[in-house]
Amino acid sequence: YQRRVRGEMLYCRTFRYRQKLKKRIKLSTLSYLTSREKNLLSLSLSEAKEWLNEQKTTSMELTEVCFKHISHTKKYNTFITLIQNKALETASKYDKLRKEQGHKSVGKIGGVPIAIKDNFCVKDVPATCASNMLKDFVAPYDSTVSSRLEAEGAIIIGKTNMDEFGMVNHI
Repeated sequence: YQRRVRGEMLYCRTFRYRQKLKKRIKLSTLSYLTSREKNLLSLSLSEAKEWLNEQKTTSMELTEVCFKHISHTKKYNTFITLIQNKALETASKYDKLRKEQGHKSVGKIGGVPIAIKDNFCVKDVPATCASNMLKDFVAPYDSTVSSRLEAEGAIIIGKTNMDEFGMVNHI
């Protein structure tokens, strides 16, 4: 069934794709994770920030759980580049800052690990835009997106896969 409005058609495809992905990757079936780790992975950004402020978890624990999940799901080719060392250093830095400030929030995002698309530059990290043509390009600067996220306390754990140069070709 096709719709005449292109936006609706794209939405339907995206929705179906999400449903297929949910069937493939269900947190309840991931046997390598403990129940606490499953809970941590299912938190939204605001919930993760609340847990950090209430001392239910640490930035380091959230970041380690993310990397554990990524290492077990490599076959889905979700990430192009992982920034593991820098992310773990940043997580420990935010945990120390939170302890020094009496467990108050550090920035709007406050030490929560996130991933960004590969077309945003992060200084000294490869930026390929999912293209073999840029496989050797290492960003000499931070993009506005990544610098603003880091300024608000985000821990960038890696760069996610995408269509080449972000050019989606539907139809």
